[in-house]
Amino acid sequence: MTAIMSPCGKYRFRLERDCSLPFPGSKVIAYFGVNPSTADAVEDDATVRKWRGFTIRNQGHRFIVGNVFSYRSKNVADLQTAPLTYEEEHWNHIRGIIADADLLVPCWGSRNKLPPRAVARLGEFLDLLLKSGKPVFHLGLTKTGDPAHPLLLSYDTPFTPWPRADADVPPVHQVEVDARGLRCPIPLLHAKQALNRMSPGEVLKVVATDAGTRRDFASHCTIAGHIIKHCIELDGLLTYWIERGEV
Repeated sequence: MTAIMSPCGKYRFRLERDCSLPFPGSKVIAYFGVNPSTADAVEDDATVRKWRGFTIRNQGHRFIVGNVFSYRSKNVADLQTAPLTYEEEHWNHIRGIIADADLLVPCWGSRNKLPPRAVARLGEFLDLLLKSGKPVFHLGLTKTGDPAHPLLLSYDTPFTPWPRADADVPPVHQVEVDARGLRCPIPLLHAKQALNRMSPGEVLKVVATDAGTRRDFASHCTIAGHIIKHCIELDGLLTYWIERGEV
């Protein structure tokens, strides 16, 4: 358990936790929130505990945390007037986190809760992640198009690749399965049947209402070699675009 703080303790530039020893195929996952709260080198808060759970469930042995702002506060409204005392250190540590991680997961939640100064910085920060060359994932997108915050999400929520600049809309699908109202594992069975009839590279769209599909689809795609290209959760509907793999 480590944390890099400012001498005054009001800023946290980097937080790091080990979940296990490295193992074959294990990853270092970097999460990016809005700003730090109470967690430090010895104390975890609820969000850090959630990141630990997501790391373990996604084959990670270590995770690192950076933030859009390094100023520590439980109230995001404070970011509007917080002194930007350590800007050079902040950005140097963000670049270091990106370099040290295998996967990047922005997860700062909806911009609707943020003051104008923080909203203005989100685009710059996301652009830095997307241009890093590292894989960028999210845990779902909010209605404002921002990466969902992990605190209230189920651990079944899959890591979904961030839409590329040239693919900011869901991919074109060749086959669609309507699994609304069906309980798991029936949606997965229908999806497997459809994928088995498809050619590699074709995309299946699945619309479901059972939250258990997050777990079932993520697990099956990992085992079978398919790719969840896009995932949207809105008004109780979970919509997946799954590319059939070379199996």
